[in-house]
Amino acid sequence: MSRLSKLSYQKLKLHEVEGDRMLLEKQVLHNRLRCLFIDSNERDKVYVSLHIGSGYGDRIIAKNGDMDWVGSGTTNILLNIRKNQMKAKRPDLNFQSIITMDTATLFVEVPVLEVEEITEIMLASLQWEDIEEEASKRAFLENLDHVSFRAMMEIQAYAFPNRLFSVSLIEQDLEEVQFEDVLTLQQAFFHPDNSVLVICGDMNKIKVKDKIEKQQMPYEKPKFPAKHVYKRAAGLVDQEINQQANTSYFIGSLAFRSERIGFSLEEEHVFLQIIGEVIFKKDFQVEVNQDHASIIYQTSPKTRYKQALLATIWSKNKFEQAKAKVYERYRYVKDNDAGMYSFIYGQFAVKDLDLSQLLLEEEILGFDRFREYIDCVQNTMAETKIHYSNGG
Repeated sequence: MSRLSKLSYQKLKLHEVEGDRMLLEKQVLHNRLRCLFIDSNERDKVYVSLHIGSGYGDRIIAKNGDMDWVGSGTTNILLNIRKNQMKAKRPDLNFQSIITMDTATLFVEVPVLEVEEITEIMLASLQWEDIEEEASKRAFLENLDHVSFRAMMEIQAYAFPNRLFSVSLIEQDLEEVQFEDVLTLQQAFFHPDNSVLVICGDMNKIKVKDKIEKQQMPYEKPKFPAKHVYKRAAGLVDQEINQQANTSYFIGSLAFRSERIGFSLEEEHVFLQIIGEVIFKKDFQVEVNQDHASIIYQTSPKTRYKQALLATIWSKNKFEQAKAKVYERYRYVKDNDAGMYSFIYGQFAVKDLDLSQLLLEEEILGFDRFREYIDCVQNTMAETKIHYSNGG
């Protein structure tokens, strides 16, 4: 009996969400594959992306009664295998792969008439089981020689304080990984239950919606439960680290928490953007998920930003001005960069963070709620600063 004949089939179901951009969400009843359709002003281009809830960090996977350890770099290997397989089918398209601590994304820009073919390739990748050697891991190791890339990787060990993660573990994993581990990761994470498909373009021209709605998608319940490996003690502490590099470089992070608190992820994401707008002003990025919240920054090495934040006298006027700038940036991306908007939407969605809800909360999020958040995290936040220099 073939593998597909053993699979259960579920029908994709359509749900329409009102808004100034039409957003259609299709959800498989049992395997929960979400397919998001975003209407944009693009007339000739469509952006297709597949987002999987698997990123960096070591994982423990329960397999056949045993607990298998799958290393930090395995997602990098698997995603590049899948990207190269897609390129083999369509070498004329520029498939991109992007990995964060919590997400793995395949993204491509296509002509309107080719959306159906590319969508089928994307969805089929969730069912592919063939794993082959690939050379892209060497490119990752070579990138670590560039201080800016290495710094962004190394700061994540402190921005995500409760995850077992380090660049040295990734390097070891990329050199020593067994491809049985890559297959195990595929079976544990790369499946519809853990994925979001996003298609963004002119919905009047894209005809793939009806086909996907009627499609009987094969699905088999994931064989192996998988979880991140967490540190036994994930206390947040201030620290300054000096590293040797060929070029002087600086990076830092403010970690606000290492466990869930009583604020929605949408609220917290906006609040950290507001803090970034006031404290850093530029060169920062916000990371929010169920088990962590942090700001990674690349600004002055002299400033103690945790102290600056704690010393900031917040007023309603300062809060409202910063909030207005934050939402202005969101609206600009939404109205002027369909590719980036759809990419952010998918990355948020796979982490159960609703970008449409976040945009709707502009009038609701008030100064008093923001003050509650500051009071909640001010005693737990920690700052890490890493300085790279020739002197070490």
